[in-house]
Amino acid sequence: MNPLLKRRAGPEYNRWKAQVKIRDNHACRICGCRGQVEAHHIRQWAKHPEMAFNPANGITLCTACHTSINGREKEFEKFF
Repeated sequence: MNPLLKRRAGPEYNRWKAQVKIRDNHACRICGCRGQVEAHHIRQWAKHPEMAFNPANGITLCTACHTSINGREKEFEKFF
């Protein structure tokens, strides 16, 4: 298994996701909705592995907003 994928399946990753969602009050930081939300890395996991589990490198997004910014994170960094 790819080492990055293995780390995403572990307890440290799950703890990071929970910390990000709790900090953001389980609401999308772009549109504010409280539907199905996901923790998203602001700086890409693969390019910044040292920040992989830092909650400051996470943001809570709904599925629609997550899809709309995926791959365009650099454009949105100033808002996070």
